[in-house]
Amino acid sequence: MLAPPIATKDIRMKKWAFLAVCVQLVPAALAGQIRLSVAPRGNEARFVVREQLVRAELPNDAVGATTAITGGITLDRRGGVDSTTSRIVVDLTSLKSDRDMRDRFIKRRTIVTDSFPTAVLVVTGITGLPATLPTSGAMTLILTGHLTIHGVTRPSTWNVTAQADGATITGKASTRIQFGDFGMVQPRVAVVLSVVDDIKLEYDFNFVRDAQGSPSCTAWHRNDRGPAIAGPRCLRLRGRFESAPALAQVDRNSRHEGNHRRAF
Repeated sequence: MLAPPIATKDIRMKKWAFLAVCVQLVPAALAGQIRLSVAPRGNEARFVVREQLVRAELPNDAVGATTAITGGITLDRRGGVDSTTSRIVVDLTSLKSDRDMRDRFIKRRTIVTDSFPTAVLVVTGITGLPATLPTSGAMTLILTGHLTIHGVTRPSTWNVTAQADGATITGKASTRIQFGDFGMVQPRVAVVLSVVDDIKLEYDFNFVRDAQGSPSCTAWHRNDRGPAIAGPRCLRLRGRFESAPALAQVDRNSRHEGNHRRAF
């Protein structure tokens, strides 16, 4: 027996009408929000440690670096940081110095990248940043956050010099840590007489201002596949930010499945 007909057209019209209202209302609540994303190029993270090698007359700096960096920072309309969407992730498995032996030892014995492949900085605040992000000029800032290395998370403060130029912000951030701060063992190998327990972390950054703003969405909508969230320029579906056409495709799939079910 066929199921009684359902006024699916009216339901869909009401659903999309509600969605349209949400899309119009949310941008007003998020006015001024800015997303600064890590650019594809121009980013490098480094560690600098003073060491004394056995056959070297003077101490030298061991430097390991990587350009495998992702993430970004979201600023609210008052110039504050949205820590829920502000994080920088560094791939530590790609760290490279001028000595392969050092690289292997650091990855296997010090950082243990097999278990802890990334370093993550969750940004919680930036002191000295104007409420309105400038498009030109130099800035001296203090960035605070929570840094996770080797599975250990600790508060972290970074000194930052930045230069705004249109939609880009470039500059350098630095801080200092010790091996024990993050549960790491200070390196001790035969070819190294000593390693100073003072690690300088540096980040040469290149952020690009996202013209679409932050992917923050607050207005709820529901379809047959589960909850979706409508935002100013995005739709969030099952934890992913999707475009309106993507949700439309899900809606079409849902209608198709509904018709299939009713046929039986």
